[in-house]
Amino acid sequence: MKPLPPEFSDLSDLTDAWALDGMAALNQARLQHTMAEIDNFYQRMVKHMDAIMSYLRGLPAGDALSPPDSNLYQLACAFMEVAPAVELFRDPDVPDGFPAERFVILQ
Repeated sequence: MKPLPPEFSDLSDLTDAWALDGMAALNQARLQHTMAEIDNFYQRMVKHMDAIMSYLRGLPAGDALSPPDSNLYQLACAFMEVAPAVELFRDPDVPDGFPAERFVILQ
């Protein structure tokens, strides 16, 4: 498990699977997880998102994040990556969308 700020330590078990660096890694994680796994992640995170966003907003802009803060930021990004799958599509992929294997994420 990757470290998180103490007030979010109850989410630490999510970090290995979801605190990933970069949009390509987050996209692949969404596509590789089952809808049940995505639902579990979403339900755990949604309860904390207001507090997470307030915490992240309080960090100095432009400074390098500490590892715990960076992991929390990556979890927040993962939440945003999976939210459409939960809230709109009920599928890890975009139904009837552009084939995922042809979608190239540039960073």
